[in-house]
Parts: sequence; C-alpha cells; structure tokens
Amino acid sequence: MSRYFCEGGAHSEIEELAKHSPVPVLKALSDLWHPTQILASLLTLHEHASSFPCSESSWCEGPESARFNFQPSILTLASLALLIHATPLTAMESASGATKLAMKTCDICQNEFRSRGFASHHAKCKKEAETRGALQRLARLEQEKGYDSLGFIALAGAANLPQVTQPLARPQVNSRQRQPRRSVPEGSQAHEPVAPDATYPEYDAPSGSPPSSVDEGVFVGLSPEPMASLPHSMQAAAEANAMHRDLGRPPVADDVCVEPHPRSHQDTRFYSYEGYTETLLASNSTPTPAVDEHGHQPWFPFRTEDDYDLAQWMQDSKLNKPQINSLLKLVRRIRDRPKSEFNLVDETHVSSLWEIARDMYQTALVKTPLPVEYEDQTIEFELWYRPIRDWMCELLDNREIVSQFHWHSVRLSRHDGSKFVRFYTEPWTANSWWKVEDELPEGAVPFNLVLYADKTKLSSFGTHKGYPVYVRCANLPSSVRNGKGLAGGRLVGWLPIVPEDADKSGKKQFVDFKRVVWHRSFRKILESIMGFTKTGFMHDCGDMITRLIVPIVLILSADFEEMCMMAATRGINSDFPCPVCLVPNAELSNLSGKFDLRTTEAMQKVYQDAQEATTVAERDAILKSVSLRNVDNTFWSLKHTDVYSALSWDRLHSFHSGVFKHLLDVFLDLYKDLPRRIVAPIEANLVAIPRWRDLNHFSEISKFKDFSDGRKYEDLSKVLVFAAQAAMTPETTIIGYQLLKWMRSYVEMDMYSSLRSHSATTIAMGQAELKVFEHEMNIYRQLVQPDDLGDDEESPQRLKDWNFPKIHTQTHMFSDIMNKGVTVNFNTKFNENMHGDSKDFYELTNFRDVSKIIIRLTANQVAGLIIQDRVNAHQRAANLSASDPEPLEDTLSTSSSDGGLSRFTIGSAQLCKLSTVSTVIAKGYYPSVQNLHRKIATRLAIELRQPINAIRLDPDSPVTFCRYIKINYISREDSQIATDILRMNANFQGQERYDCALIAVANGFMVARLLGILVLEYAGRKFTLALIIPFDEPLTGTSPAIRKRDKDLRFTRIRSRPQSKSAVVPVNAIVRGVLTVPDFQCQYGDEHIIMDVVDADLWLRMREHGLSSLLRTKTNV
Repeated sequence: MSRYFCEGGAHSEIEELAKHSPVPVLKALSDLWHPTQILASLLTLHEHASSFPCSESSWCEGPESARFNFQPSILTLASLALLIHATPLTAMESASGATKLAMKTCDICQNEFRSRGFASHHAKCKKEAETRGALQRLARLEQEKGYDSLGFIALAGAANLPQVTQPLARPQVNSRQRQPRRSVPEGSQAHEPVAPDATYPEYDAPSGSPPSSVDEGVFVGLSPEPMASLPHSMQAAAEANAMHRDLGRPPVADDVCVEPHPRSHQDTRFYSYEGYTETLLASNSTPTPAVDEHGHQPWFPFRTEDDYDLAQWMQDSKLNKPQINSLLKLVRRIRDRPKSEFNLVDETHVSSLWEIARDMYQTALVKTPLPVEYEDQTIEFELWYRPIRDWMCELLDNREIVSQFHWHSVRLSRHDGSKFVRFYTEPWTANSWWKVEDELPEGAVPFNLVLYADKTKLSSFGTHKGYPVYVRCANLPSSVRNGKGLAGGRLVGWLPIVPEDADKSGKKQFVDFKRVVWHRSFRKILESIMGFTKTGFMHDCGDMITRLIVPIVLILSADFEEMCMMAATRGINSDFPCPVCLVPNAELSNLSGKFDLRTTEAMQKVYQDAQEATTVAERDAILKSVSLRNVDNTFWSLKHTDVYSALSWDRLHSFHSGVFKHLLDVFLDLYKDLPRRIVAPIEANLVAIPRWRDLNHFSEISKFKDFSDGRKYEDLSKVLVFAAQAAMTPETTIIGYQLLKWMRSYVEMDMYSSLRSHSATTIAMGQAELKVFEHEMNIYRQLVQPDDLGDDEESPQRLKDWNFPKIHTQTHMFSDIMNKGVTVNFNTKFNENMHGDSKDFYELTNFRDVSKIIIRLTANQVAGLIIQDRVNAHQRAANLSASDPEPLEDTLSTSSSDGGLSRFTIGSAQLCKLSTVSTVIAKGYYPSVQNLHRKIATRLAIELRQPINAIRLDPDSPVTFCRYIKINYISREDSQIATDILRMNANFQGQERYDCALIAVANGFMVARLLGILVLEYAGRKFTLALIIPFDEPLTGTSPAIRKRDKDLRFTRIRSRPQSKSAVVPVNAIVRGVLTVPDFQCQYGDEHIIMDVVDADLWLRMREHGLSSLLRTKTNV
C-alpha cells in the first residue's frame, strides 16, 4: 500500500495513525476538517460561476457533513471574500427521512445542546458554576460570622445557601436591550475561535479587484463606491458634486473634508467649520447604555449601593486592613439607625465581596510558570498575565464603550483658502491605520492596540520593582483611551525581572538572556490574539452588530531603553543605537541626515542569516552589523505589525525628562559660574511671572535639580527663557545668550510636539524648526570648545557631548505623527501615571507576596470600575445624574450662548455704587477708575447708538462688580471647546492678580489687562462691560539691542497705556486669556512680552494665524 486514505472519526486518531504509519496518510474527513469536500465545493462553484452569483451561496448537507464540513468551509471560503449562507439539515427531511443533528450533553447542567454551540455554552456554564462556588464560600463565611444575609440572595433566617437546580444567570457588565440583532449568516455566528497553537490559513489583501458584495445586515454603512476608487477626472467631478451637496457653495477657508477608507463604503463628506465642530461635539457625547435585565442590582455583588460606594471609596483611598476595620466599626454604629441599609461588617467581609466581583468579571491576572534555558540549565520565572483577547471582548461587549469605537480610517483635510490641506488627530486619521485596512479582507475591521511596558520602582529606595504591561484601545478617542475609566488603560501583564547576579551581570550572553525572558513573556501575553492577527474572529458586539475583528498592534509606547527591549536591539553604546532606523552612533546629532529605516522583513532576514552561521563569532558579527540581539522577536509573529514602525517617539522621556533636562543642567552650570550680579535677578524674575491656570509657578532655582516630574520640566522650559532674558544678554554672557536661543527653539519644538491636531502645514513648519534647533545647537557646541574654556573641571555640563539617542529620536517625531496621529496617542505619560496605583498598593502589602497582592488589588480596582459603570447606567436609565460637579465658584449669570454653549460666566460679585468702584480694586489701579462714569457713558452711547450727551448716569447707580470670568472659545488646536478662567482680584490666594485677555477690536485685536467686570442697568437694559487697560501704545524709542533680542528669542512685545486712559468694552469682545510677562529691563514698567507658549491655541494664533501682525496700536477703544 502506497498511502492510507482516511475518512471519519476523531482528528487525533488520524494524527496517531500518521505518526506510526510507514506510508503517507491522506485525510478525507475528520471531526476537525474535510479538505476533499472543500476542494469539491470550490470546483463546483468555479464550474457553475457563470450561471449563478458566486458572491452569495447556500448549501444543504446531511448531519455528519453539517458537523464536520460547516466551519472549515466557512473559514476557507471566507478567505476568498465569499459570504456563505449554510443550511444544515435540521427540521428538513433527507432522502431517508427526518434527520436529527448530533447533540452533546453538558456535564454541568445536564442539558443537551447542538454541537455547534456546545463549546461556548460549556465555557459559560463552567463560569456560572464557579460563581455558585464563590457564593457558597461566602455563605459559609457569613454563617461563621453570624451575618444575617448574603447581601445579594434573599434568605429566610439562616445563611445557608439553598440548593440551586438551575444555573445562576451571570450578570453582564453592560447587558443589551432585547431588540432584533442585525442578522448575520448562520455560518458567521457559528465561527469558533481558533486555538492559539493551530495552523492558520493566512489571507492576502485583494489586489486590483472591486470589493465583493457584503451582507447589509453584517456590515453597516454601505453606500455607493467611494471617490478614491474612481478615475481622476471622475473623482474631481464627484468631489465637486459632493461639495455642492454638503455645502451648497464652493469651499471656503476652514471648511473640512472627511474622506473615509474605501472599505467603509461611505461617501466623502464636506463640512463648514462650524458644522464639523458640532459633529465633533455630538460624536463625543455619551450614549445611554442598556440596563441590566437579569434581575441583579447594578452594584452586585454588594447588597446596597451604599455598601458598594463605601467599599469603592476604601479601595480608592488605599486603606489597609486595620483602617478598614476601624472605619467599618464606626459606620456600623450608624447602621443601627432605623431604615439603615448598610451591611458591611469588617475587612474580611469586604475582601470576600471583592473576591466574588473579581471572579465574576474575570479581572484578575493569572500566574503561570515561564521556563527559560540559560547555558546548560533551565531557570523558571513567574509571569502574571491576562489574555488580551479577554480584555478586547470585555470592551466589545460593552454597548456604551463599543459605540464610541472608530472602525475605519479617514483622511481629514481643512481648506486654507485655496486648497484642502490634510490634518492628523486620532490614529484612524493617520497613514498606518489606512495601510493596515488596505491589507485586511473585505468586511474585516481592525481592533488596534497600544501596548506599553516599563519597570518601575515600587518602594522609595527602589528595593522592590514592578514590571507592568498596560494595553489601550486605539479605536477609542484619546480622551476616553487615556482616561482612568473602564475604557482606559488596563494591566494585562506583570513581567518577571531577571535578577542581576554578580557573576553574570554585563556578560553579553546574560544580556541576551534577559531579552529572551522578556520576549517569551510577551509571547505568552499576546498568545490569545497571535493567531487571530492572521484570521480574525467573529464577535457579537454590544451594539448588536457582528463583526470580523482583526487584532493589530498599532502602537508600542515606551521610553528609549524599553524600545530597545521591544526591538531586541543593542542600545545606547552600539554601532546603530536607534531601534527605529540605522543611524550610526557618530551621527546621532545629525538631525538633518536621512538614514534607512528598520523593517521586520529586513531584521528577520539578518536574524535568520545569523542563526545559519557556522560559528558564534560569525553569528555575532552578522547581528552586530545592524545592532540586533540574538533574540527571536515576538512581534515578528504578528501579521500586519511592523515592530519598528509601531515603536513611537515619546514626548515625556525624549523631551521633558530628556533633552530639556540636559539643557537645564547646562543652564544651572552657567548660573553657578556667572557673577552673582548678573544671575541674581533671574530668581526674582521667576517669582514675578504672573500665575496662570495649569502652569506651575517656580521660585527657587536651587530646587530645580530635585525635580522628577516631567510636567514640572515642561512648565519650567516655558518660563525659563522669559525669566532669564534680561540677565543673560550678549553683553553679559555670549554662551548663556546662545543657550537661551537654543532653549527657545527647544520650546518651539515642544509646542509642535504637543499639538492635538497637526496639519501638513504645521508638520512642514515643525520640520523647518528642527533645522533651526540643529543650527542653534551647533553654534552653542562651537562656543564651548574645551580649548576656549580651559581646564574647567567645575563646569562639566558645558562640555556635554550632545551626540546621544534622545537628541536623535526627535527626527522620527513628525513621521510618527503622520503615521499614528498626534503624540498624545503614544505619549507614555498616561501609562506612567498608572504606576502610582501600583506604588500605593505596594504600601498595603506584607512586603513578601508583593506581586500577588498588587495584582489582586488592581483586579479589585477594575471590578469596581465595572460595577461603577453599571451603577452609572442604572442612574442614567432612571434619568438621574451620576454626579453633579460643583461650580468653581459662585456665579452671577451666564451670558449669551454660542451654538448652545455658554460664551462666558462671571462671578465673585460685589455690589457697589458707580462712584465707589475704586473701593473694590487694588490701590495700585486707582487711576484707572478716574472718569469711569464718562467712559461707561461713552460705551453706552455706542451700544445704544445715541449721542453721548444723551446718556445720563447717576453716580449712585448700583453696579455689580465681578472679579472672575470664565471664557469658552473654540481652540485653534483641535476645534474643541477650550476654557480660560481669568481673575481680577486685589487678593486672590494671598496674591494680587489681574489677568490679561485678547480683545477683539476693529480690523484686529489687542491685549489688555482686565480690572473688573461691571454689570449695570440703563434704560431698561442690562449691560455687561469690562474695565480694561489696553496694551496698544506704539513701541517707539525701543533700542536696537532690544529689537535684536526680541527677534532672536522670538518675543512679541507690547506696551500698555497709562492707567488714566483705561477703557470700557463689551464683555463679548473678550476672545480668550493671555499671559503676559513684564520686561524686567524696562525702566518704566509699561512693556510686556506675550508668553505665547502657555497653550497651543495662543501659540497657533501667533504662529500659523499671524496674530502678532493683527495686534493694533492706537485703537479707538
């Protein structure tokens, strides 16, 4: 016999036969696969394709064929973009009579189920049995403690759990309303997950063929073919028709074009700027979630909402066991009051409830051994992880969360007055997502992941460390994805830390071994999705739509050291240190150079060539040629993921804790060495810089080196140039002055990196600024040559070698923005903020089982989020507000609306008379209220269009004087609502504070200091006016040295009027707030510099929109 031909039976039996057979074994049919039937079906379809549509087919099979042909055929034919309606015989009769499908009996509930749905039922039934076990354990605990009830199962007297004959209905995180599901083919519903270690039939992207027809019930949003697929001439005509349809006119400046990916089957749309802004606001609104319909209260397993609220508060407050017991002892005294519903007893009771919640919602990480070979031994580590697919399904099942998903990429453009210019915001507006979607099969949608990993110190002295792995969903808006809620970052792994033994530390083999441990650990974390990156999986989502989900690792967020770990490269001191490109070590400070990018294909080829080397030395030489470690990179196994392009530039570590920290070291070095008479004013200038909302205030230069917070470095970089510019001049220190020019360019680069919306224009401006940064850096490096400074061992920072990786990495910033959206999408700041919880939990441990306790408490935290989500849904369904935020301070009134949004709110009011306004402002501004009644009369005459002599104001007229205003405006950064809170107070938190604002005037703007908001009535009308000191004096008499400094440091200088020439303007003329800094060298004290880097909106108004050229002098105000 030359071969065996096997049909029927278990697949394992055929494999066993093949293992021992001396001849080949051909499989015709098994319980896993029926390849011959699939070939026959495909040939039949091919043969008859001309007589019936091949894009939608049906078949009818007998019972055994239905069992063993159905799913494999679906998988195979789906790879050819065919959507199959399969109809196995159930109630239908075959030729031999009625046929009954094979049934299986569940060993838990003893009910019978069809084979096709048995696996999912059994898994669910098993989880419910585990929940019942948890309930029984709690029942025994409560009986021992003498509790009067379980808290969530009503019992008559005793605490014994009654016998349960039917499975308990497991509550869902967000249950779905009973509405008709958008039907999908039966075969698609029956698509079972493929085992992680199975062999996957990979699909190829369609090339040159039009999309196949798709069932409307499965994939929503079908419409005529998108414009991108039309010929160029027809595309132009289609665009013109679409503009007329959407706008009713030719495009004008600020109109927005939204071009969806062709796979979305949606039309390109055009919006006015206002219409697009309203669309954004509507898309960011939270939908009303479904309410739990299984009979459980949303705070289950807690008995009452009060129980849950207190337990959650104790969890958030990180109370330890004695503190919890003391608090509950006190609270239980209160429970004795009539009608009290409080039930918590002690820490053991609370911990038991959290344990049930963890088990119910499966939020805990599981521990698994991780054996790794090193030399001639096997070392076993502990890995804690949660399958990423479980987390994905948790989000997909949540109706409220999945309704905020963006499934398809889009290209956004904004009209600049002559053409549409593309802009980038979220990941789905950038190039990588579009490219990934090009590669997916028709109908599939990506679930894009953002992964982060990094070691962190848990204890103050670093004796205990943790290695968390966090995941986020790039399909969600950044405000949701980077938040702290249920849809925010999630802990999915706790990596083992390889101990540094003295006899191994520093050895190349041991360094490689640590990276092998890392990648083996990550492979386990990614195991649940690794196969599905090739095949995808069908999922019934919480919005009642079934989708083919393909998990994609789109973004890897990490600091430089961790990026080298992810890329398995050799790091800082290697020949090619960058994990993204092949820049030589000596060229790291060459910011205008172009270097080849790493790719998975190229690096994997190098690794494979190295493995085929005949000697260790030859292998190391091959790997060293591109600075690779001898590690099989886990990310190479993921389809659609290129690890080197997924690695993302990090603003926190590259700029704030990187480049600026080095610049600050040089600044402090100069500060120490320069004469005291030169640098002494700098500290006083820092103190004198006005306070501003969300901007740290600095006073002591000696404390700068103690900072470890990236946010403080960010704020310090913004104010330091303004504080030092009057001291470090070309006349006092040429090196210090050049350092300020370089730091100013750094701040400009940081502003570009901070934008939450980038256009092709701002990217081009940023790339030009990168050249300025390099130029200023090179001039500085020339000024501080060692030969010029002499033997100065006390000033090593001035001689710093600026040829290091963090200087180089900014060259990848703008390509990352074009490929993955703005930097907020991959900034590590949001993940590092999550380290705080782990550090707090560490203090609650016994300092022995650290990982176990931290992971347990983190799982409690996630379970609390899930319960809170259900509680919020319950409250919204009852038309209750989950929380009513308190106003910032008492407000007097809200002004006219703009598109439904309050334009401004005023508060901190005080009643006075028109003649006594001077009593409510600081003494230093008394001259500004001279002739105030006449200035108000002039304004009223303008508003009422009457001659000024017709206005009669009584000096005793009542006036409401307000010292607080909140201004809302549309930010130029991202078209979202921004808010400034401005103060006009003689004593605000112990400081005099009178903020400045941008005021709209005829043909432009001006900056003015606000002194107060006046509300008065005249002629039966209410008027809300602002008392201001305009900064509109001409800059006459400015010295050439000052003008040169303003040009070098890119300052916008303004000069104020005398206080006696104050003015009154309508409050609606206030556009937004402006932070101004006194020019500390001005002897008259009337010149100020606009701190345009305080936020992105003002900075963009100054840079992109030319605000500085629109600031008017000698206004008629």
